[in-house]
Amino acid sequence: TGGVEADADEDGIPDAIDNEDNTPTVDDADGDTILDADDNCPANANQNQLDTDSDGAGNVCDDDDDGDGVNDADDAFPLDATKSAEEPTTPTPTTPTPTTPTSNNGGGGGSMGGLLLTGLFSLAAIRRKFLVK
Repeated sequence: TGGVEADADEDGIPDAIDNEDNTPTVDDADGDTILDADDNCPANANQNQLDTDSDGAGNVCDDDDDGDGVNDADDAFPLDATKSAEEPTTPTPTTPTPTTPTSNNGGGGGSMGGLLLTGLFSLAAIRRKFLVK
């Protein structure tokens, strides 16, 4: 053997200290190249190991990535612990659109100038009727 230890299952663990059935030992169950002992989500591949809230559970395994107490499914901002819901929108006040009267019961075409002229003619008629005799 010359110093080379037997490794029947070729898992890198010598048979002398390998598990009882000599089957390969799984060190990376999710296949993301991060060994399970170091993987923050060993059952789901997440090679980047992102853990936004630093709770030890990778985001792919964490129902509340930002740790704000609101599950990601209900969180409008799942990666921002300072916000969890959309800000309410403040309605923009509307200014009523001024309308021009279409009739002023005295002619004048509905404009302010028309109202003034109508008033002047009415005043002239009143003066003629009562002042001039």
